[in-house]
Amino acid sequence: MEEQPPTTVSDGRSPRGRFLPGNKASKGNVCARKAAQCRAKLFATISLQDFTEVVRQLVTEAKSGQAWAVKLLFSYLLGEPLPFDIDEQLRQIEERLKERDQS
Repeated sequence: MEEQPPTTVSDGRSPRGRFLPGNKASKGNVCARKAAQCRAKLFATISLQDFTEVVRQLVTEAKSGQAWAVKLLFSYLLGEPLPFDIDEQLRQIEERLKERDQS
């Protein structure tokens, strides 16, 4: 196999082809940077007491039967529900692994 010559720093990549710091072609994820800045502003703006009041209001809405509030509260507390056939899926995976190990 023919070895390729190492990439120089002038093109902004390492010898392994990865972007190096200061590369003009890759400025990073601008959307993620902006989202992080917005998140930082949110944390700087809201107090723990404000947050607690909002959560209490959410719980009150859920208790009063507001379906959107129940769904939101459960999704953050419990996460997404597992598929109902997860036991069957796990059994099939275990069987395939046993068959693979035996061959």
